Amino acid sequence: MEIGPLSEWVTASAEVAAVIVALFLPYYEEHRKTKLRNRNLKLFLQKLVKDAMREPEKINNLESFLKFGYWIDYNSDDEIIFIIGNQILSELKSNQDNNTTEQKVKSLLKQLALEGD
Repeated sequence: MEIGPLSEWVTASAEVAAVIVALFLPYYEEHRKTKLRNRNLKLFLQKLVKDAMREPEKINNLESFLKFGYWIDYNSDDEIIFIIGNQILSELKSNQDNNTTEQKVKSLLKQLALEGD
């Protein structure tokens, strides 16, 4: 039984690899883009929340981001970010003492942890 020359095996292997890459590369690229967008949304939300906690007049920036971001860039993967953001916004607008509000906001921000991404 003859298995053929090595050059044909290398060529066939290269063709199989090219087909696999051509089939799955677009899915991988889309996954990477989604993951990066999700990470950037989390970082931006965290920055806006920290700014709003330091300067209460910046709550409007957070509120605008949550309203427009949800409409413009709605993705089911990003939905949890906007839900947590709205919970944080309601905590910041509540009339509780600062320590209680700060603790609740920090616990909500921990849910947006970036380590798992």
